[in-house]
Amino acid sequence: AEREGFPASASSWSGCCCDCLGPRCVPSLVFRQERLGSGAMAAAAAGGAADPIAGKPVSELTSLFGQAVPVALGEARIRASTESAKAAETFLNRLQRSSEAWAVMTHVLEATAITEQGDASLYLAEAARVLASKVRHDMLGLAESSHASLRAMLLKHLLRTSGQAAARPAFRHLAVALAAAAVTMPSWTSVVPSLVAACGGPARLGSPEGTCEALALLTVLLELPTEVTRRETCISESRRSAVRTEITRGAEAVHSTLDAILASHSANVEIRSLCLKAFSAWVEERIMPVAVLPGSRLTSALLSGLKVEATFAHSSQLLVALLEHVDRDGTADDKTSVAGTVLPSIIDAEPLLRSLIPLCIDDETDDRAITLAAAAASAGCIAAHSLVGSTSALAPLRPGLARMMAVAAASGCRPVQMEAL
Repeated sequence: AEREGFPASASSWSGCCCDCLGPRCVPSLVFRQERLGSGAMAAAAAGGAADPIAGKPVSELTSLFGQAVPVALGEARIRASTESAKAAETFLNRLQRSSEAWAVMTHVLEATAITEQGDASLYLAEAARVLASKVRHDMLGLAESSHASLRAMLLKHLLRTSGQAAARPAFRHLAVALAAAAVTMPSWTSVVPSLVAACGGPARLGSPEGTCEALALLTVLLELPTEVTRRETCISESRRSAVRTEITRGAEAVHSTLDAILASHSANVEIRSLCLKAFSAWVEERIMPVAVLPGSRLTSALLSGLKVEATFAHSSQLLVALLEHVDRDGTADDKTSVAGTVLPSIIDAEPLLRSLIPLCIDDETDDRAITLAAAAASAGCIAAHSLVGSTSALAPLRPGLARMMAVAAASGCRPVQMEAL
């Protein structure tokens, strides 16, 4: 069922392309490493009035794909002639633009085993990348009746590659493809709830056995806000607006999902990092509701990162994005609450900040101190504006803010940030 409904040009493939290829026939694709400067590859890559790819059997195109990828993208490129490398690149570009690419890349994902041996990881990564590009740019060429089966196939392989080091590039491209599908497929409604359900639901995501599912869901959630605003994605502005409205409506549920996963996997460094990155993505695009931020476990985790040098820079950057979101979209009460939550943590980071200043002065590319000074400036500005007339609330923060101003000056903070402090 996952293979049904692809374009007519791909209809020759249904489970197995030929007697020697297909998931029923072999556990993984094995391709001959031939010289690619002549013969079938050169013919398929050549231009001309007739399309050299249209109408060719999926089995033949899949075999040519397997020959081209190592020469165009892998270590074989070093040994290949210029003619061969150019023919391989041209073929892959033409294949990506063709309608046959849907079936060929799906077949490669289905038939390629996850292994560090040979070029398997390269085949998986390139197939996933091409599908992500097709979902972004060529969805109008795919019948809407095929959308559900395409989503199911992408999700299946996302889960299959999750947690697999050999398939990490493919995993990321598949997550991008699913996030793009949420934007380009009008028939896909209730995107986040359906993803949560497909990953086993809250119980599975919160269990130790659900680590791979959690990684898969978090990676899609990380990519989703960016895909909504990506101008290169071929959708109308009305569709873009509709998707943003839908995911904004479900953003509070996304926060609850991230919060629950973080609570259940707090000892898992990778999941903790992904939770914060996904949280940051939704904050940076101003989709996450401001009202949930002050008491959020995710905000607390972000602030705790200011206490450790290894996470200091990333946490500072997230904090700046969060404060900008609050300043633009929050109510006066939101600003007061957020300022009261984050300023003490910023002030508590002063000793670490002071220790970083000499490093930042010695290395002009090290902007960790300036980033936190910017966060302190943003928070101080929000606090000053929201607490005007409430001297009693602002007074306890003044000594810490004064110290931060001195630190900011020493770190090379820009004049506008100094003025805000």
